Amino acid sequence: STSSPMSSGGGGGSGSWLEQQSRAIKAGASSAVTSVGNGARQVGTKVAQTETYQASRSSMERFAENERAKVMAKQAQIASAKVKDGVDKGVTKVTDAAKGAARSASERAVDHGIGLAEKQLRAAVVDEYAPIPVQKFTAAAFDAVWPDIEYEVKAEMLKSLSERFDGREPAWQPARTVTFPATVRAWFLYTYFPYDQSPFAQLKWPSYWFLLLWSVLPYWGAMGIFWFLSKRHL
Repeated sequence: STSSPMSSGGGGGSGSWLEQQSRAIKAGASSAVTSVGNGARQVGTKVAQTETYQASRSSMERFAENERAKVMAKQAQIASAKVKDGVDKGVTKVTDAAKGAARSASERAVDHGIGLAEKQLRAAVVDEYAPIPVQKFTAAAFDAVWPDIEYEVKAEMLKSLSERFDGREPAWQPARTVTFPATVRAWFLYTYFPYDQSPFAQLKWPSYWFLLLWSVLPYWGAMGIFWFLSKRHL
């Protein structure tokens, strides 16, 4: 029969077998410790990698959020600029349209006013009390010079309106206080030097004949007083 190592080897064999078992246990324990340490290091490495990955992911997410915020802010800025530009263009178009309509209305009003002025001037120049040949001559002369007058008047009025539309107010003067002597002198000058009546019409005014006789009266200094009052500027 086969004997065990302890029985076959005697006492010395038993001690050798224990040493071998002890060494084997130590080696197994060392290997287990090494395995456990390697496993722990691998776990630590995995944990570190996981933390690094999470930190990297969080950083990337924050970077992406920042980039998205920047893109959204840029888009909002572009949209705001577009809206502002659209509003400015709309206001400019409305303003230009209003100015154009006002200019057109002003030009029509100027044309209408010039037409009325033409009728009044023609009636003042072509005196209905004058002889027929004189009326025809003055009418022909008026028709010859009126286009130039109309052009100059319209150009000046449109220039004034253009300055008004551009924001510059035309120059103006406050009204003067009219006194009684000024009223009498205005009647005197208009009767003797009317700006809108012809000499043929003056011949029908009794007041004109009164002033005409006064101008030739040689007594009491009347003639001197008359010509002093008839001066255009005192």
